[in-house]
Amino acid sequence: MSKLLNRRLRILIPLLLLASLAACDKISIPRLSFDEKPEKKVPVSVIYRFDPTLSQHTQEVNACGLPYTIKTGEIVAQTFLEVGQERFASVTTLPSETTEAPVNTSGTLTIDLKFIQASLEPVGRSGDEDRFRANVELQLQAVYEDSQGNPLAQTPLSYAETISMWTPTLSGQSQSCVTGQFDSAMENAAEALAMDMISVIPRLYGQAAPTPAGNNEFATPLSTQSIPVQKPSLTFRTRLQDANDNLILEGGEGLILQVETTNTSSIILPSAYVELRGSQTIVDAFSFVTTLPIAIGPLQPGETKTTEVHGRMPETVDTEKGELIISISLSQGIPPGAHKVLAAIQPHMLPSPQSPLTAPKPQPLPQEGKQPASTDTPFFALVIALDEYRDPWSEAYQFPDAQIRTLLSTLYSTNTFTRDHVRLLRGKHATRLDIEEALFTLAKNHLTPEATLFVYFGGHGLIDPESGEVYLTPYEGSVSGSKKRLISLRSLHRVLQKLNVKLTCLFLNIPKIQYLGQPDLTVGIDSSPSPNWSGDLLSANGESDNPHLVQVRRLVEIDTPNSELLLAGLSGSADEDHDGAVTLRELLDHIKGIAEILPPDTYQLQDFDILLTQ
Repeated sequence: MSKLLNRRLRILIPLLLLASLAACDKISIPRLSFDEKPEKKVPVSVIYRFDPTLSQHTQEVNACGLPYTIKTGEIVAQTFLEVGQERFASVTTLPSETTEAPVNTSGTLTIDLKFIQASLEPVGRSGDEDRFRANVELQLQAVYEDSQGNPLAQTPLSYAETISMWTPTLSGQSQSCVTGQFDSAMENAAEALAMDMISVIPRLYGQAAPTPAGNNEFATPLSTQSIPVQKPSLTFRTRLQDANDNLILEGGEGLILQVETTNTSSIILPSAYVELRGSQTIVDAFSFVTTLPIAIGPLQPGETKTTEVHGRMPETVDTEKGELIISISLSQGIPPGAHKVLAAIQPHMLPSPQSPLTAPKPQPLPQEGKQPASTDTPFFALVIALDEYRDPWSEAYQFPDAQIRTLLSTLYSTNTFTRDHVRLLRGKHATRLDIEEALFTLAKNHLTPEATLFVYFGGHGLIDPESGEVYLTPYEGSVSGSKKRLISLRSLHRVLQKLNVKLTCLFLNIPKIQYLGQPDLTVGIDSSPSPNWSGDLLSANGESDNPHLVQVRRLVEIDTPNSELLLAGLSGSADEDHDGAVTLRELLDHIKGIAEILPPDTYQLQDFDILLTQ
């Protein structure tokens, strides 16, 4: 077909369409999708009674730098009604304060929807500037009653997803911020719960599936059978304590979160984890001291365990209203609803050297033997261990859990890296945003010109097949994904070089490397292009412009016991002069046979005679 004919057809087809619109009162447009048969309606009349807490619930979020209120209660109620109109014979609502059962005919079901929790929390950007990820949670409790007001069953309804949102900011072409994504996210959550609730109803009446009827009543009489009441597999209580026990969290103040969990089910719960969300300042106070999430361990039926989570507020904080959301995740079973603790955050106005802010008196923070107070040690460590990925692939390197524990134990054994100066990011808590925020928090609140910082990355490496540029793979990264979701080694060098510290050591434990876009191949010693491990560390003449940053990379081709740790020499084997202490120069000299040190020989300088053990 010629180009001229193509042009004529492009003009002719719209003209014909306009002519048909003018000549017809109605027009039928074909559906450009897969045809689906309409869902059969459940032959029951439903009356909803919405919990007043649910109906009135709203949440304020940041949209384009401006506050926007999500009317969660209205969205949930409207969504349940719309889904119900499509799936039930009829749907009506009762005022929330009505307690008596309605007078109705057999076959009418009253569903009391109780509110537990709803939240939409952005967790960071991914890719484009106006696109980011958000955690959406919605938890309700559905109580089913027959026409006489007799309870039939109750079921928890729970939705928790991480979604990608697109909310372009205000610009010269737009008059308002695009906020529909926030409402749509909550609508999707409500629709999912409405469908979950509908799937329960046939079992209430002993039917394997709903049977269509010619009227709005059941084709079969109401059965006395009902599904078992589904309750959470465990219950838990929480208590947040600060040093003054007044729930005013001040800068530098010690915190303790007590979580008491009880297995109320009849089965063993193999694993349970305490997860923390809410105000970033409070979450950071705990994550900087304690590895998150916190494992509770297996729970026998009826067993109760109390877990203490230690934290310390950053020295510098702004005045704000804070909240901490505590939830329990289970490997199996029905999780309970989350708990929310509200607390004020404010700077410490009256510091007193004689009575520093410590942990709460009822449950003081344990003293770690010879470990000095955190304010006396200038040593910090950020450990990034990728033991899982959001989009795993066959060749993805996963840092073994046992090595993570050994690595942390080695750092703690030095009596130099105190527990509240070692921060661990692993798995889903090691996103690119998490890593950026951890470095920012360190730089803002903790690092001083006399500080020594260890940054340890254990995970997968990716290389640009054209330039040889090296990228570190965070939780959301993958060999087939975008480079925007990776961490450029060159960019990381630039960030670390800007830190106002005495010395920074970047340890890279990357035993597996691949080219971007080639998920089935690994990079060998003679592969081309070769990885550019020097990044922004060395100048064109091979010398360092910043002697305060040293990179230590485990050599993949050398397999030596404990080489995967790079820090094993801290346990004493690196003590060359046998004086009972290990210096940084001794540690680097100890591993030079199994690791590449850049810039080379820099560690021989006197500045590297820093005592790492006591």
